[in-house]
Amino acid sequence: MRTFLITLLISSATMSMLALIYMAITPLLEKRYSRKWLYYTWLLILIWLLVPLRPQVGVAAIRIDIPIGNECE
Repeated sequence: MRTFLITLLISSATMSMLALIYMAITPLLEKRYSRKWLYYTWLLILIWLLVPLRPQVGVAAIRIDIPIGNECE
């Protein structure tokens, strides 16, 4: 449970920092992108804040055990 709370805290802090950075650069992006794309980007940030999933780098999603030696016969 403790690792889950730490992961939740790190994920929330990371996405909050991303949201603050995005808020800071939004005036520059408004000149280049339509409101529709800016809206979708905010929606993505909001979903990521509500569902704090962090993909783990270096960990396989599916694990396959390969038999060694005569075990496969």
